[in-house]
Amino acid sequence: MTGILQDILCVLSGAAAGVLWALVSAVNVVIAGLAVAAQGLLLLLPNLPDPPELPGGEGTARVLSYVGYFYPVGPVMGVFALIVTVWLLMLAVTVGLRWVKVF
Repeated sequence: MTGILQDILCVLSGAAAGVLWALVSAVNVVIAGLAVAAQGLLLLLPNLPDPPELPGGEGTARVLSYVGYFYPVGPVMGVFALIVTVWLLMLAVTVGLRWVKVF
């Protein structure tokens, strides 16, 4: 009797593993389909523009145009200005807190 029950348990656990494998395979197919759809959408995008030319167009100006294209300086300067502003604000708050002898 125990052998029959073990066989039934083996069949049921095998069926559960098969169902789990099917679910994992279905999720993998959905993910692969999303990847193909995203790749198709990316192929619809236009090509990247050429890097802008700086006046002069030769030597150092050409190198600087490539640097400006791949590493935008404007946002970096904005972040730098934010950091300096927060630092100066922290100094002002520290002076105020020391004046009232809290910090």
